[in-house]
This record gives sequence, C-alpha cells and structure tokens, in this order.
Amino acid sequence: MRAQQDYIVNMLNQKIDLTNRVPLRAKETVEIPPSAFDERHDTVLYWLGGGGFLMNSRGTIVMVDPVIEMDRDTMTSETGHKMLIPFPISANRVDHVDCVLYTHPDLDHVGPTTSRILARKRVRRLAPQRVALNLLEHGVKLDDITTCRKGDHHQVNDVRIEVIEADHPWQLIDREKHGKPLRGDDACGFVVRTPDGTFLFTGDTRLLESHLDISDVDVILVDTAKCAFHLNVEGAIILCSAYPSAFLIPYHYGVFDEPTIPAQEQGNPEDVFRCVPNADRRAFVLAPGEPFILENRSQKTI
Repeated sequence: MRAQQDYIVNMLNQKIDLTNRVPLRAKETVEIPPSAFDERHDTVLYWLGGGGFLMNSRGTIVMVDPVIEMDRDTMTSETGHKMLIPFPISANRVDHVDCVLYTHPDLDHVGPTTSRILARKRVRRLAPQRVALNLLEHGVKLDDITTCRKGDHHQVNDVRIEVIEADHPWQLIDREKHGKPLRGDDACGFVVRTPDGTFLFTGDTRLLESHLDISDVDVILVDTAKCAFHLNVEGAIILCSAYPSAFLIPYHYGVFDEPTIPAQEQGNPEDVFRCVPNADRRAFVLAPGEPFILENRSQKTI
C-alpha cells in the first residue's frame, strides 16, 4: 500500500501538461443487438455514451443514467446537445430492464424522452430524491421509484447494489444562473456487485476519500471529463491508481459535439491512463455499444 501511495504522490508531483492535449473523439458506435438482453453465464457491460451504461449480469438487466434518444437527422440528442456519433440503442429497443439506477438530476443523466419511454415499463428505479421528482414529471409511477441515499443496500435478483456518496455542486459556477447546488443526498454513486465481479460507478463527482476505500473493486467506470466538479484528471488518476488490479473503462468524453462544455467533450482518457500504473493492460477504451465481458472477475474476450 505504501508503494502504491508513493507512486500516486510522485505522479501528481510531476507537472502534467494538458495544454496541448486534443480531446478524444469516441470510437464509432456499435449497435447493441437484441441478444444483449438474453440470459447468459457471465456479465456484460455496454457504454451508452455520455454517462450511461447497460449491464446484463447473468440475465439481470441494470441500466445506469440512460439517456439514449436523439434525432439522427440533425444529430441532436434529447437533451439538445449536438452529437458526434449516435447512441448505440434507442429506448424503444430496450427489451426489458430489472432496475434503473440514477446518480443525479442533471439533464444528461435523466433524459426526459428516454424516461418517458421507459416509464411504460414497470421497472424498479433507484434514485436520489431530486431525481425522483424529475421521474414523476416524466410519467414514472411513484410505486416504481425507490429513493436512495448513501449507505443504502438493495438486491435485484443476484445483483447487490450499494449507494455511495457523491459531491457534484457544479451550479457553484454561477449560482444566480443555475440555482441551488447539488448537495448531500442530491447525488450519489453505486457499487454494483454481480456474481462475476464488482463495478464502481462513482457518478458525476469530485473525488472523495470514501471512493478509495471500497472492497473488491474489479471494474472502475472512469469519469475522464476535464471539469473541476467531476473527478478531473488528477482525481481520476488517484482513483485508478488506488485499485491497481481493477479494469478501467472511461466515459464522459468524445460523444457530444460541445467543445465549450468540459463535462461533455473536453476529456481525453489518455490524459488519465498515461499516468496510471499498468493501464496498458487494464484500461479498455470502448466504443459506445462495444461489449465488455467479465466472468469470475476476469475479462473475457468474445
């Protein structure tokens, strides 16, 4: 542990020059097939673009912050953002879902059109209270929503879900314009424990000490947005380095054509992974819709 801490300190003490780094465009989208919802003997994860994910753990379907509707003619998402590439699946093609997890109420994590379409399905939803209010406005039935806060534990078939804290008060940039900052239980992250391994979804958050003290993490979903109210480059380096055996999957980069919004476009996973030990062996820069398969805590090729 001491050697690991020394490595992190040494890397952060070096001058990390990001001034000439070029934002990374995501790889071309891979369409998620209907078979993604079938029963299986392992766990597969798909990046949905932005901050969203779809997981099939031995037949249990979990979605995280799904925002997947867009106008493909204008390449505009349901949130109004211009896009570089399409989403890998539309909400109408989601065969079934056992549980949807929401981390916070920002529009790019609780898409109104996706929410309305998924509201037609009787699906369990775990969400902070401010997200729950949005979901009700989008037509989700109250009985389908479970409000959550850090420390809560939930079971969905063989998948165990722990709610962890997050810190994402981005409205501090301009409180008069953006309103009350997200505080306390307005935002959260999730630790999702499947029969094949443990996935860490921090959500949109600044790095917290509690993020570095989670047991048996096998996969980290790494927010590589270059934004002070996200992990930021330095926070992502620390998080990835704190779990030297975990697989690393980046998100929050290269999908939206919004170069002035750091959380959407300006991230580059290479800025993080070039400073993380053994990233060449454990980082997977996926295309939206490209499967990452975990079986018995080991990455599995198709």
